[in-house]
Amino acid sequence: MRLTNVTHLRLPFGRLWGYDVSVSALRRRLPVSFDQRLHVGAGDRPGSWMAMSFRLPAPTRRESIADAWLAVVGRHGTLRTAFVPGEDGEPELYEIDVGPGTWVEHQVSPGQAVNDAVRDILDAACSPYQQPSHRLCVLETAAGLTVVIAADHSHVDMWSMLVIARDLLSALDAGSAGRELLPEPAPAFVEHTQALLDRKAAPDHVRQRWEQIIGDSGGVMPQFPLPLGAPNPQRERVEVRDVFDLDDGAAFAAQARNDGVSTLALAVVAMTAVTRELAGTPLRAVFPVHSRFDDKWHDSVGWFITNSVLESAVPEP
Repeated sequence: MRLTNVTHLRLPFGRLWGYDVSVSALRRRLPVSFDQRLHVGAGDRPGSWMAMSFRLPAPTRRESIADAWLAVVGRHGTLRTAFVPGEDGEPELYEIDVGPGTWVEHQVSPGQAVNDAVRDILDAACSPYQQPSHRLCVLETAAGLTVVIAADHSHVDMWSMLVIARDLLSALDAGSAGRELLPEPAPAFVEHTQALLDRKAAPDHVRQRWEQIIGDSGGVMPQFPLPLGAPNPQRERVEVRDVFDLDDGAAFAAQARNDGVSTLALAVVAMTAVTRELAGTPLRAVFPVHSRFDDKWHDSVGWFITNSVLESAVPEP
């Protein structure tokens, strides 16, 4: 798997199809998570989505892909919700029903890169206030089918994208064998949101630690400690470099085990050493952490990522 930007994605040239689902009127109002409120509150904008592409291993009818996609949507509650702007300017979340639709062919203009054509579709279909804000696309080529699935970030994290891909492939396999496409619905993300709302506030020592790290960062959230040049708008740049091959990764994991820490902790040790050497400061960073704090959420789709602050001053495990 490669995590990259759509500009650097290598999509094959072929006929580009999108699946337009049918959508009901808004139904029951649902709770909104902290991160969803911030993300959706910024409004519709290009590039607010996450996506995944993969090749299907065998020839498959588009109708079968549509059936499998509807089974995925039926299994994951967040894919059957939609945001609308509230009267007070805060986003509101509602249930919707998502049903069968139609395949629509999208033209790739002469000279237009397939990546750009796909990006235009996803920018339009996967903005925060679209109903729904997700999209299934298929590229048909002589070599086979490439599936592209995208959703606004308010409904997915990258773990969720893997769950969606797994469930779509499982549904395709089940459909070809005449079995039920997918098992019972997974716990919905709104249940997780409500569980967090029902929890007690963070204890004082946690709040005080945040305050200390922000204070040591100059009164703001931690920032990159080296100069980045003039603050002018720049085109997005994504460069993927392999740090470890398979054997190196296994050796790194073994070293972490010998040190009695996780591989993540050992990576933080390396970042701490580099930050001290190049910037002369402790490592302070805004660090993503997942909130799938119970096994029940492992098969769920939603934005189960939030931010923590990290400070590391000693480059030792």
